[in-house]
Amino acid sequence: MHLPSELRTRLSSVKSKILIRALYVLIIVYTVFVTVSMWRANQHTVDMFEYPYQVTRSVSEIQARLNEMGLAIPFIMGNTDSFEDIVEVLKMQEEEQNRSLEFLEHHFRGDPKEYQQLMQDFSNIREQRRKLALESVGKNKDEVLKMYQEQVAPYFDVLDKTLNKVSANADARSAEIKAQAQRLIDSVIVTTCLFGLLLVGFLWYVLNSEERAHKAIRHREQLFNILSHTVDEVFIIFNKKLKPEFVSSNSERVLGTKSNDLLRSEGDFAARLMEDITASLSDQINPGEAFQVREKDFECEGINRQFKIRFYPIQEASGEAGYIVVVSDETEALEQKRILSDSLNNALSASVAKSRFLSHVSHEIRTPMNAIIGMTTIALAKINDKPKVEDCLLKISQSSRHLLGLINDILDMSKIEENKLTIAADEFKFSEAVTSVVNLIAPQASEKNIKFDVVFNDEIEETLIGDAMRLNQVLINILSNAVKFTPEGGEVKLIVNRLWIKQNTIYLQFIVKDNGIGMSPEFQKKVFDPFEQASVKISSIYGGTGLGLSITRNLVLLMGGSISVQSQEGLGSEFSVELPFGFTNEENTAPHGLGEFKVLVVDDDIGTCEHACLILKRLGQNTEFALDGYKAVEMVKEARDEGHPYDVVFIDWKMPGIDGEETARRIRKLEGLNLLIIIMSAYDWAPIEESAREAGVNSFVAKPFFANSLRAALMSVDKEVQAKTALADPDMYDFTGKRVLLVEDNVFNQEVAQEFLSMAHVETDTAENGQIAVQKFIDSPAGYYDAILMDIQMPLMNGYEATKEIRASSHPDAASVPIIAMTANAFTEDVSLSLSAGMNAHLSKPLDMLGIYKLLEQTFKGKKEGRFEDKNSGAGPKPE
Repeated sequence: MHLPSELRTRLSSVKSKILIRALYVLIIVYTVFVTVSMWRANQHTVDMFEYPYQVTRSVSEIQARLNEMGLAIPFIMGNTDSFEDIVEVLKMQEEEQNRSLEFLEHHFRGDPKEYQQLMQDFSNIREQRRKLALESVGKNKDEVLKMYQEQVAPYFDVLDKTLNKVSANADARSAEIKAQAQRLIDSVIVTTCLFGLLLVGFLWYVLNSEERAHKAIRHREQLFNILSHTVDEVFIIFNKKLKPEFVSSNSERVLGTKSNDLLRSEGDFAARLMEDITASLSDQINPGEAFQVREKDFECEGINRQFKIRFYPIQEASGEAGYIVVVSDETEALEQKRILSDSLNNALSASVAKSRFLSHVSHEIRTPMNAIIGMTTIALAKINDKPKVEDCLLKISQSSRHLLGLINDILDMSKIEENKLTIAADEFKFSEAVTSVVNLIAPQASEKNIKFDVVFNDEIEETLIGDAMRLNQVLINILSNAVKFTPEGGEVKLIVNRLWIKQNTIYLQFIVKDNGIGMSPEFQKKVFDPFEQASVKISSIYGGTGLGLSITRNLVLLMGGSISVQSQEGLGSEFSVELPFGFTNEENTAPHGLGEFKVLVVDDDIGTCEHACLILKRLGQNTEFALDGYKAVEMVKEARDEGHPYDVVFIDWKMPGIDGEETARRIRKLEGLNLLIIIMSAYDWAPIEESAREAGVNSFVAKPFFANSLRAALMSVDKEVQAKTALADPDMYDFTGKRVLLVEDNVFNQEVAQEFLSMAHVETDTAENGQIAVQKFIDSPAGYYDAILMDIQMPLMNGYEATKEIRASSHPDAASVPIIAMTANAFTEDVSLSLSAGMNAHLSKPLDMLGIYKLLEQTFKGKKEGRFEDKNSGAGPKPE
């Protein structure tokens, strides 16, 4: 008959419990039996050794007292007349004898009849002694002695015989006790052996049954572990008291902790995990309700890992015997799910952003393109109307430059997003970088009658290390916006602070403040996002692509800096840019070549005054300042009256109250020609030169101030040489006799470049690609070409390859002929590639006419001076 496996399991469990309990009972019975037997054996041994000695000693003591009693009776009775006294003495003797009899009674192990006979003999002696004591009253010793011999002495003899018999029987009893003890020991040994064999057999049976059960359990555990190795779930078995009893061996692979550590809750992770699992299991148990299979997700506190657990009951006939908990680590799966979700969201966002970007770009490109196409159509239609054609060409030029700016912004954004834009770390003159920014922004501010000031609150090192071009781009973007969004008559200010110096790094802060239209708090949150503009109305009024500030922020971050903005609608905005630059520790020790002057600085901005005074004092000048024209005139008058007149007065052109022109006129009226007056302004000198001269101004210095500009101004005034700003004019350049090889594959670009060169009387040969250019150069005689203008991206052979071929050729001019890159690739890394290929300089497209002329002038001058003879590292020195 085959029993169901579940029933067999239950019967095996019940059988094991019965066997274990029976084993406990046998062990207890065996222990009691052995204990009692050992106690009895010990008792027999004591009796065997002590009984004869104790009985014999007691008998000897009793016999000794009997002899004393027998000898003392006649003496006592013969010398005492009172019966009561005699009885009292007899009692005292008997009391001592009774103590010995009590001891003998306590240790007597013989026939009880012997002890009874002994007690009867003692009783007879007591009766006879008292009878003798009563009859001996009034008798003499001899009479008493005779009566003792006749009446009492026989009883003493009988008692003595009884005592001797008791003593003899004690020795015999000792042998009997020894035999009994031996029999007891033999029985104990036999019983112990039988019981031990029974116990060993029973124990073997129990252990064999348990071993079979453990083998079955181990077999199941092996199967369980084999199964667990193929899954990513850990199995934990809890008993009814919610104590873990088993953890599958795959716990280290799945959870990262060993099964024994989980069982013992050793380590922070194991302790926290088991605590949370136990608490979750406890929550699932509801007394009185059947346990159902449940599933739960939870996060283990303090570990930041996600788990999924499932609970299964272990059912028995009596109810739930335990619980199986299945644990799986869902952290990685959830993280992958989150990454996929984020990737999907990013892809969707990128798709939306791409569509939005293309929409914006399409709109922004179409606007200037429509203007270019429309104005071109109008110009062709009105070809004989010269004023109209000139107007159309002017608008075409403006729209083209707007389109070029948009394309440059888009390229910058593309480079930034692709992480291809690199930041240069070259030495540059800080004064030149800031001056170039001011020269570009000041005319824009002047057109809108906006007051534009540059304030230096600290002296900045002249030579810094960084990317001057990107610095200019950042400042121009922010300042252009400030001018654009500031209404006529407003104010824009650039403030430069030195924050701190750490090792060879200086941190500068550039603050651009304006009192323009400002921004709402909502727009400030997205002002640095691409194509973001405050509103359609503002976009239609002020124009722009919405890319400038986004590019600016990315450039600032790439330069290792930060940018922030604060603004209020209707009150203006303040942008703050913090940038790190390297600097050299070399100090400018060149003599300034100036005498010592007493100088007065006049400006309504105290920061400008303090900065100018600081620089002038370092140039060895005695300097003071005034914050308005009235105070300046007063100080000039006081200095003259005190006999210490000013030698030079620097006056800001635009001041409240009386401006720089009126202040200069009043000072000149007071002092005549005794002092020098220099106007300070961020604006172009040319428009105000005539009126300034009439007011008595000697010279002009541009803001912001630097040591070299102030030194030059003082020296020029000292020599009475007036500086003038010359506008670039193509007629100023004449390169007659110079021949250039123009390498350009685009017909239109080739035509434009040829026209520019011919206007400066340059003879031009052309080549459509690098291969033709190399051949033309090799075939030319020595000194035939004064320079080569090389496009980069061309068919058959690009500009880099053509340059390397020319430099490697055996032509006499291979090392010395100047090669100038002429390409739309305008990034820093593109310039580096051109130079490393063996070129000497770099021109960015679209070509700027005056830029070409200036670079050619420097190139021809450098060639004449022999600066292109060395072609180490491929190129030789590049022209300034």
